[in-house]
Amino acid sequence: MKQSLCQQNIEQKLDQWAAGNHLIQQGLHQFGYPLYQAVERGVSSLARVIVGQQLHTKVADGIWQKLVCSIGDITADRLLSVDAAILRQCGLSPSKIAYLKDLAMRSVSGLDLFALPEGDDDAVDLLMSVHGIGRWTAENYLIFAEGRLDIWPAADLGIRIATGYLYQLSYRPDMKETRGLGDIFRPYRSIMALFLWHQYRNKNFC
Repeated sequence: MKQSLCQQNIEQKLDQWAAGNHLIQQGLHQFGYPLYQAVERGVSSLARVIVGQQLHTKVADGIWQKLVCSIGDITADRLLSVDAAILRQCGLSPSKIAYLKDLAMRSVSGLDLFALPEGDDDAVDLLMSVHGIGRWTAENYLIFAEGRLDIWPAADLGIRIATGYLYQLSYRPDMKETRGLGDIFRPYRSIMALFLWHQYRNKNFC
């Protein structure tokens, strides 16, 4: 059976890395292990990531709660049938309404979120074929819904900032450089991404 992310293998791998890197060791000592909170695969989880695009977590949570209260369980059929005015009342922008509608249409037309390609790049490409889903959304879904071990969201601002700190750079690396700096953590880059997000949320980076 193919290994996937779980709290145990996250902690084991971070302990291994910490033995040879004092900054990882220091980060674990200060803030502990990142808590991996997996979500179920399917339309609802991917819709949740879309809702959260470019929004503060609290704002996104509020919109999501209104959406669930308004239409109930988030399914493709319900997203297709609900009037756009109701979605706007929940706080969704016209563009995100269009994204959710396209996701729902693609899902009922053959996109199987329970049978994505095994290759990570192929899975990202398939998810990005849905209108409004970029690499950040696809990679987040693969980490938290699929539990994939080797996803590296190099475009994420928090990952870039924390990677610069980890490598003790005097500048913020761009996406291309961050992607290269993550190669040393293959095939467990998702675990390092979780660690760096945890550090970014807790540490006051300059």
